[in-house]
Amino acid sequence: MKTTNLILCLLVFLYACDKNDCDGILCNTPPNPTILKLIDTETNENLFTNGTFQPEDINIKNENNQSVNFTFITENAVNLIDLSEIGWNTGLHTYRILVGDDLEIDLKLHNEEQYEDCCSFYLTLEFDISSHEYGISNTSGFYTVKIDTSIL
Repeated sequence: MKTTNLILCLLVFLYACDKNDCDGILCNTPPNPTILKLIDTETNENLFTNGTFQPEDINIKNENNQSVNFTFITENAVNLIDLSEIGWNTGLHTYRILVGDDLEIDLKLHNEEQYEDCCSFYLTLEFDISSHEYGISNTSGFYTVKIDTSIL
């Protein structure tokens, strides 16, 4: 009887372990943040820190001409435009960032939600700023957009 119960218990455990069950597992990695730092092409100065632009002059629209939420980060005089909310939008989307009357920045973002091993995460398939030169910082993760202020 003990042997039968032992074999039965082993079989139950073996079959239970074979099941790939994601119930009760919460595993989600949010999209990468989209944070922009606008700098002068000649001086590399932050254009908000040096007073060229003011945060209240920022207006951001999506491809449907609807306003897009953003946060302006002013800690330690860093002065960054945080568009992290747009990363949750899957598919290809375009945005126009207007700063004052003269500056337009055209941004394209294509994110896709992926699922693997009971977890979801966001993959950036395309990021482009066609209107200006830009780069991404390896240490901070934000995008530096170079603006030629001589043509503004």
